[in-house]
Amino acid sequence: MAQWLARAWSLPSDAPTAYWPAVRATTVNLLGLTVVLYVATVLGWHAVTHYRDLKERKVRAAELESLLHQAQLEALRSQLHPHFLFNTLHAIAELVHENPALAEQLILRLAELLRKVLQTPVRQEVPLAEEIEFIKGYLEIEQMRLGERLSVAWEVAPATLAARVPSLMLQPLVENAIQHGIAVLARPGRLSIRARREDGFLHVQVHDTGPGASAASAPNSNGNGSGHGIGLVNTASRLQRLYGERQRFELVNENGLTVNVRIPFVTDDSPAATSPAV
Repeated sequence: MAQWLARAWSLPSDAPTAYWPAVRATTVNLLGLTVVLYVATVLGWHAVTHYRDLKERKVRAAELESLLHQAQLEALRSQLHPHFLFNTLHAIAELVHENPALAEQLILRLAELLRKVLQTPVRQEVPLAEEIEFIKGYLEIEQMRLGERLSVAWEVAPATLAARVPSLMLQPLVENAIQHGIAVLARPGRLSIRARREDGFLHVQVHDTGPGASAASAPNSNGNGSGHGIGLVNTASRLQRLYGERQRFELVNENGLTVNVRIPFVTDDSPAATSPAV
């Protein structure tokens, strides 16, 4: 435009009369278009910048919410370690004077179990096979303590062993079945642990032949409930936070107490990993 203006002003003064009004009109139009383009560019830049800043703020907010969510999950998970430890030590303490030899064996077995827990990396989810291996160690302690009063039956489909489950999910369910179901009976009791895959979900069931649970003591899907201690309530809360509406946690009185858990069936090789519900 500058070259055009230079050529225009270099023309002789005796240019046609209609020429100069046309030059002025063209110049004004060009300047107006330039201003419009400049304003549009500035507004566009501000819009893009505002959108980028807004998107970054949303990402940061989502990251903070995710961190808070993970912290809440870890707090729930970490509560299970002292809960399990204190209950087991209490059981051992009852045997110290009554059966010192058995108490010593229990302490040694507990030490092995705790060593395994401490050496295992902290993870919210583990393969079911790993969870079962841990619970078998816990059951060895309980069977040493209760003797013939406790028998255990396993019905775990091999196809379910790779499924990811919340770490320490089985332990509070099994502990509740023993403490509130079998240990309170004068007669022998039976504990059954089942796992199967159906319609894209993992179904886990823990059943005991004890007296069952009252409606007031059963935690609901939001983790509320009382009477059966922190174990079941904690587990229900973790499942809700991890899987949201895709999980189910229920207690059924049927020849004892049955705890049914349903979560999405996901393995480490699954195309889409299960993400915690936020």
